[in-house]
Amino acid sequence: MLKNKCNTLFAILAVGLVTGSTQAKDRLVLWHSFQEQTVARHLEILLTKFGEDHRITVEAREFQNSDIKPSLISAAQEDKLPDVFIAAGDFAGLYQTLDLSPIPLKTIEPFDETIKIGANYYGAPFLGGNHLVLYYNKEFVKTPISDFNEIASQKEAFRARGIGTIGWQYREPFWLLSFLSAYGVWPVTEQGKPNLSGPRMEEALRAYYELGSVIARDCTYQCGHKDFIDGKFAYSVNGVWAFAEFQKKFGPNFGVSPLPTFNGKSLNAMYSTISLFFPKQALSGPKSNTLIQLARYFRAPRTQESWIKHGLIPAVGSSFNKLKRSASQQKKMVLKQLEVSKPMPNLPSMVYIWEALRKGWLRYEALRTREKPMPEKTASEFMQKLAIEAMEQERLTH
Repeated sequence: MLKNKCNTLFAILAVGLVTGSTQAKDRLVLWHSFQEQTVARHLEILLTKFGEDHRITVEAREFQNSDIKPSLISAAQEDKLPDVFIAAGDFAGLYQTLDLSPIPLKTIEPFDETIKIGANYYGAPFLGGNHLVLYYNKEFVKTPISDFNEIASQKEAFRARGIGTIGWQYREPFWLLSFLSAYGVWPVTEQGKPNLSGPRMEEALRAYYELGSVIARDCTYQCGHKDFIDGKFAYSVNGVWAFAEFQKKFGPNFGVSPLPTFNGKSLNAMYSTISLFFPKQALSGPKSNTLIQLARYFRAPRTQESWIKHGLIPAVGSSFNKLKRSASQQKKMVLKQLEVSKPMPNLPSMVYIWEALRKGWLRYEALRTREKPMPEKTASEFMQKLAIEAMEQERLTH
């Protein structure tokens, strides 16, 4: 989740602080990658309030979603990590690389399995879901598609109206893996080993490539977000983080549906939590009390419920149950998709698997246009090899 405008640094200054230098213990540095403007603005408001209440300075830096993970890894190597960062639950898999603090359960409270590795919890979840759904503009769509194959039959009608049919981040692994899952592909074994090759993966790659011929294959995040808002696409496959912005834009024309099937097969979209993580054993350092207070603040009922109006899903049970009781019809569709989604793997190997999927898909897609295209078997084995080699290199480095 990130804002279109990235790498922006804003300082949230506590009321009453004397102008001048601030001692390190009176200053927190937080990194995040929230994307939608309304969500990023709400985070800023929450951090401002926390700074005022605790008489500290909170500096929050925004990153593009694809940049925050490599930036954190690079910062760990240079000993320049922030005090805290916000990310999806699978970042718990970086607990060794980023030296993440285990959460002291007696100090805060038990947490979600999405940030648990072994006996330890490595994050403080405050938002849930974080999964994909199908959005549509009722000005163009009366009944949403029930299978992605129906896109082809609707394409010409939408083209005649000067709009595209559907937009999503076609080459992004998070979207890609949701479609591959329809063929029984799951990227990692229970033992944490890459699982990117085999007949199921080969069939899934072929089907997803063929689907690309009837959609906007070159779509970036803009297609499923800004272009959808601007009325250039009838549908968007996007995350729950876009809910409030789309709802505000389309009003009575705002439509939401669970993800359609893909060639008659159900997609196992992934869900996760959005959590606070504390690198470099920060919960054992001089700022531990302030950071624990920050985690409690983000999980407090009032803060939890403040996210609901921005279309997001609270992670804490009591606030989540309140959302379910008061959910609109559109929000019920989001929750319906959540019920059939699978938790995103947070094993350490996923760091390398995501990158192997990205590089492998780009290579496969590029070579499909040649006179002798890359076979799906070769493509899947290439992805598997990339992931295994990256894991081995990491092992040798450490």
